[in-house]
Amino acid sequence: MSNDSCSKESCGTGSSSASSSCDAGKCPCGGDCGGDPMACAKALWCSSFAVALKQVHVDALKARIVKAWGPNIDKGADAVVEAMGTVWMSKMAEAKAKGDLGAKMAAIMFGGK
Repeated sequence: MSNDSCSKESCGTGSSSASSSCDAGKCPCGGDCGGDPMACAKALWCSSFAVALKQVHVDALKARIVKAWGPNIDKGADAVVEAMGTVWMSKMAEAKAKGDLGAKMAAIMFGGK
């Protein structure tokens, strides 16, 4: 197998997107594997490791943020939910008023009164 081009046999599913990637000399793994399944596996593992490590960092920061600012964040969330609830209820009242007006106008126009 050549290391400088990606063969259709080594690129996976044979779907049109994979085939077009292979035709372009790129493997769906996103790495520079050149069609080598071992290089492809290595690229996938390296990419996955980087994603997992970032997730661990995010989780560690989340825990510390909650510990340091949790009560203030909770108060902020409560304020947002309260305000958005008021906004939502006003939108519902507006929609009902518009619907009621439409019904009254239809009754006037088609009811003959």
